[in-house]
Amino acid sequence: MPHLPVRADLDHLRHQAKDLLHAARSGDVAAAAQLAAVAARPTLSAAQLAVARSYGFSSWARLKAEVEARAHEVHVARYYLGRGAYVAAINRAQTVLTSYPNSQATSDALRILSESYDRLDEYLEVLRERSVG
Repeated sequence: MPHLPVRADLDHLRHQAKDLLHAARSGDVAAAAQLAAVAARPTLSAAQLAVARSYGFSSWARLKAEVEARAHEVHVARYYLGRGAYVAAINRAQTVLTSYPNSQATSDALRILSESYDRLDEYLEVLRERSVG
């Protein structure tokens, strides 16, 4: 069973389901068998379910939720970084690294961590200079 792609994207996954459905309707025996394993009729929802199951998810909704959760966590970390909440950005980015270790979200989280630590270090340096001066 393949793992969800590192750069999992809902549009790509939707196209994958549509391609599977088209192949099954065009007489591709393997595609038809993949759809028959999940539904009696070759429909788009059956193709989406087949794609989700091929990645180890019990449903399309769970697959979709996983892809969206990855993007959401990174979005929130970026938001915190932009607001100057560096510790919150670091914490959220670390959550991404532990929750989604083999995804595109990992590289995004690492960039956010690096920038957050750099900015936090600069902020702490300013505070040190003020307390000394």
